[in-house]
Amino acid sequence: TNLAFLRRQLTTSTNKIPSFTQLVNRIVLYWVAVTKASCLSFSFTFTEQTYKELDNALKIEHILLLK
Repeated sequence: TNLAFLRRQLTTSTNKIPSFTQLVNRIVLYWVAVTKASCLSFSFTFTEQTYKELDNALKIEHILLLK
């Protein structure tokens, strides 16, 4: 029964192993977020708007990395 419980826990909708296509899409989305954050962080001029965009880009990158 413990083995069956663990199997159910590992295959719930939130824990399903993503397909290859989903995995590739997640990796691409992550690297797009990294690129955007990098471009903003190496900007020659910083305005308040640039800081807000960088903050948002880093938050998105963090969320995607955790997935």
